[in-house]
Amino acid sequence: MNRRFSIVTLKENTKEETLEILKGIKGYYESYHQIKIDNVLLKELIELVDCHIKNRTYPDKAIDILDLSCVKAKFYHEKELTKNRIVETIEKYLNITIHHQMDYQKLEKQLNKDILGQEKGIHQMIETFQHKQLPISFFIYGPTSCGKTLTAKSLAKYLNYHYLKLDMNQYQESHSLYKLLETYHEKPSLLLSTLQSYPHTVLLLDHIDQACEEIIHLFSQIFDDGYYEDQAKRKISFENVVFIMSQTGTSRCCMGFKKSRQTKYLKHELFDKVDQIIEYQPLSKEIIEKIIHLREHISIEKIHNLLKEEHIPINLSKMMKQIKQMS
Repeated sequence: MNRRFSIVTLKENTKEETLEILKGIKGYYESYHQIKIDNVLLKELIELVDCHIKNRTYPDKAIDILDLSCVKAKFYHEKELTKNRIVETIEKYLNITIHHQMDYQKLEKQLNKDILGQEKGIHQMIETFQHKQLPISFFIYGPTSCGKTLTAKSLAKYLNYHYLKLDMNQYQESHSLYKLLETYHEKPSLLLSTLQSYPHTVLLLDHIDQACEEIIHLFSQIFDDGYYEDQAKRKISFENVVFIMSQTGTSRCCMGFKKSRQTKYLKHELFDKVDQIIEYQPLSKEIIEKIIHLREHISIEKIHNLLKEEHIPINLSKMMKQIKQMS
């Protein structure tokens, strides 16, 4: 086959080349959809596509958004394509909300409503969002059932991002890197396939201290580069990802994977690149009672773990009776 055929590698068009392509074909869309398309708007379209649609190539992704935007504009009987219509199209295409001006005060209130007793840590997180663009990485440590996982879920909910949790205790051996990144037992990589479909993702790396050295090094590189290049030389973007790494522990001395096999070098390799390290506090008796009262669906097992973790002497049966009487 190699004697008969030659491999021809086609490079992706640049943004500048894509702009010229769009200018060349816009007449067809104007004629078909009976709508005016300004050249300045085409440049804005490319910038929006470049910012939000990472794991597809030019010019296809720009042409698709142009076409879909024109369809929407025609549906609403508009005479001219607008930036708002393009933004709306991208939001629908990716199932996200494009935050031109994030209401950080509102986000902080929403998170504090969901995650009780961690006001200081949540404030640190919000401050990081205010001063840092995506991708953003957080390391959250604290006792069991103090709100680390719920923080990631709630953040995804309020940002309208996809949520993905990877339990790092399943990636303790060196071959785990292959399991994480490549097709495994005929199943595509959960991480990469998710990022291709949902570039805007809150990624929770739970129990990060239990991950093998290769996994730690991988995410260290991703923090540097903002992407991962697979075996087919395709770049999977992580530029719109919020990373949350969690570890169970109740003091700063637990940080750096003290109980794991990680080296001191690996500790600094990853932690030097984390945008914010946040300590979650043990929950007080009052907070635990409030959680139980507000969340009637909470399991008895979780209540038991909360009380055991904090050594809080509460008569569980008596408390549940009181809650039932109050509700």
